[in-house]
Amino acid sequence: MELDIFEALSDGFERTFQKNGLMLAGLYFILGLVTTAASQTLAQSNLYDPIGTGTALALPVPIEAAAVIAGVAYLASLVLTIVSIRTFVSEETETIREEFYSRNMLMAALNLIAGGLAFALIVTAGFIALIIPGFFLLTALYYWNVYVTVEDENFIEALESSWNLTEGHRFKLFVLGATVLVGTGVFTSFFGLPSFFGFELAGALLGQIASAITGVFTIATMAQAYNQLRQLE
Repeated sequence: MELDIFEALSDGFERTFQKNGLMLAGLYFILGLVTTAASQTLAQSNLYDPIGTGTALALPVPIEAAAVIAGVAYLASLVLTIVSIRTFVSEETETIREEFYSRNMLMAALNLIAGGLAFALIVTAGFIALIIPGFFLLTALYYWNVYVTVEDENFIEALESSWNLTEGHRFKLFVLGATVLVGTGVFTSFFGLPSFFGFELAGALLGQIASAITGVFTIATMAQAYNQLRQLE
């Protein structure tokens, strides 16, 4: 048996719009607003904004306060990522269980930070060497964060587990990832049209809605593919 790409996509879409999927999307929307507001406030403090973050959501607070808000938002994003992965890997569709945001949270967060750095370095090295090894490593090691958050492994064990899990399925996982990336990119771009026509605030708000939905869909689809792979092991 092989990974069913269509089933992963359809199950991911369904889970996104079930009760706890919408709850998580709402949390991502709020967190996205806070993060963007802090980023735009920090960018506004400089004469030059190289990444074009805009100022529609900038806050009237000192730069130090914006930096603190950005730091807290980053920590909250770690927690929300852990909760989201645990929720979508489970069969729960109605609520967010207490264990999803209470069990082993500190170690999971620390391993996400360390693992994220290790994963980025490994994949970047692959892209520097040649483009194809970069995509290969990205696909092969993609599920390390699930092993950290769901299986309580440290990031080194998680990278090895992801390598073993994806063996024999990497091409289909690459196709799945590319499909999600293109689809979410088109969806997000459509919501960003108001900014193109000069409606910066409306564009920023709609952009956060699109980002929240696509972010949840991406995690939900990844989780459904992970569940398939675990059943095939």
